Amino acid sequence: MKKQLLLLTTAFTLGCLQAPLVTADAHQTAAETVANAESARLLGFLEEIYQNALKVSPMLQSQQGEPGVHSGWDDISVTAENEDLAYLWQSLQKLHTSFNYDALDEAGQFNYRVLEEELKLRIERHGWRDNLYPLNQIVGLQVLIVGTLVNYHPIVSVDDAQAYITRIKTVATPLDQLIDQITLRHDKGIYLPKHLIPRLIGGA
Repeated sequence: MKKQLLLLTTAFTLGCLQAPLVTADAHQTAAETVANAESARLLGFLEEIYQNALKVSPMLQSQQGEPGVHSGWDDISVTAENEDLAYLWQSLQKLHTSFNYDALDEAGQFNYRVLEEELKLRIERHGWRDNLYPLNQIVGLQVLIVGTLVNYHPIVSVDDAQAYITRIKTVATPLDQLIDQITLRHDKGIYLPKHLIPRLIGGA
């Protein structure tokens, strides 16, 4: 059986101190503890980002089956887009300054890289957002609104029913924001391809 020796050294610095030399196994265990702790902090940061996404998106709350009554719509205004961009930059900066990549375990380093690339991609997409038309025959607010009401807003109580009615009464707000987004693109000479219009109407 392999024996591990615990060596004691004596040093005299303003007194007599006895300190054990740490074995290689102990070093490894300490490193794993640090890595696990750092990775746990990173998971907490990921949860923070997810909770923020839920906070600003009543539609996502419904899609994820979050508890509570959801009666609102997502804000897709230009102001909301700018706020989202600022949050993405803030999150990327926090990732780079608050976490030590080398101290993460293997899974933590993977999560770090995925989050970093996702944040960078979304920031880059913001730079081209006016070139991305906000609707087509497959995706767009016109699809999300119907999908939310039909698939993600169960009515099992009076409160659920009242929230459903509220959503119907206030649906003009996100639709007006969508019109503003389309107008913004038209002013820049960006239009939906003509051949997609019949498909868009059919899909609606």
